[in-house]
Amino acid sequence: MLTVYFVLCIFYAVHLGDRVRYPDEKDYITIAEHLTVGHGYTLDGNNPTAYRAPGFTLLVATGLSGGGILAARILNMICFTGCLGCVFILARRIAGSLGGICAIMAGMLYPVMFYTAGTLYPQTLGSLLLLCSTSIIFGKPLTVMRAVLCGLIGSLLMLTIPSMIFFWGCLMLSSLFPIKRHNVNMIVLTGICSLLLLSVWFARNYRQFDSCFFVSTNSGINLLLGNSENTTPNAGVNVDLSEYSSDLNEIQKDRHYRSSAIQYMRANPLHSMKLYCLKFLNYFNYRNKLFVASEGSQMRDIAMLITYGGLLLFSIIRLVLIKRIPLSRFELFAFCAYVMNGAFAAVFFTRIRFRLPFDWLLVCIAGIALSHLVHAISESRWSLFKKKET
Repeated sequence: MLTVYFVLCIFYAVHLGDRVRYPDEKDYITIAEHLTVGHGYTLDGNNPTAYRAPGFTLLVATGLSGGGILAARILNMICFTGCLGCVFILARRIAGSLGGICAIMAGMLYPVMFYTAGTLYPQTLGSLLLLCSTSIIFGKPLTVMRAVLCGLIGSLLMLTIPSMIFFWGCLMLSSLFPIKRHNVNMIVLTGICSLLLLSVWFARNYRQFDSCFFVSTNSGINLLLGNSENTTPNAGVNVDLSEYSSDLNEIQKDRHYRSSAIQYMRANPLHSMKLYCLKFLNYFNYRNKLFVASEGSQMRDIAMLITYGGLLLFSIIRLVLIKRIPLSRFELFAFCAYVMNGAFAAVFFTRIRFRLPFDWLLVCIAGIALSHLVHAISESRWSLFKKKET
């Protein structure tokens, strides 16, 4: 089943070809092209940049050097298929093979994942890294090798999507329980391995910009996009920031945007709090106002409403079943991480695309819930059959 679906993914990638639909994709491709010809990590071919995190850019560069944009898109599809494999493993541990199969089916029937995998966005690679690290932490007890591997995956996750530092912190905290000396030692080792790989990028940035910042220089503009007089809960990047533009370099702009956002929040605390709450609610939205309007349609919105609504419904059903079937440690973490990430993301702004790596956690929960329902129904039918016999 997974093989057939992977072939479908490849056909979709071939259908898309070299077509680029979003501005962010162009940035990743441009930087990757400069990397492949030896110009360094730059957008214009001359000046170094850190505006885009390097993790996904390296994947795109690998594809470009091996066959162009199509090859990069196929690598993204491979990551997407890897996500399906990971949710199977995670759900199978809790609910057996049926739970794993149900989780795979839920992932396959969630079209926004498939669509995003066809774009050159970092969310698919980020999803794979998130699921891999989660699978390691909630699998067998950590050994030195598993701790080192998890640390390297975690650093790649943050180098791909910098905001994952929040998730990574939550994952590390959850792995401490039950608090034992072995657990503490392994998590310390995991953290050290994460820092070692991150430090390579930090050193590069300090040498190029003579400044310290976490991974990328777009946190300032993201904070301002979510906290300005023109911001609405579902605006995303469709916010007019022209009055904040100035002739500054990349580092100075990042600081200018961040300070402007903080200044606005301090001057408008009540409005900012209301806006924060509305952005948190928007985290659970099934539709966003797209920057490229031609990529949106009513049919896509309906499909998203049905499929995302289905994931939420089965997640609620899983909570209803708590008394009969207590939540596993992984399920408890998945629920908490999903909601807490919404609270963290609302500090900036909330978009479906940014939420997608965490939607994979809902896919796991939905698969587990569905398998429990199937078992419950089959048991009730079997008991009725036995009563009729007697």
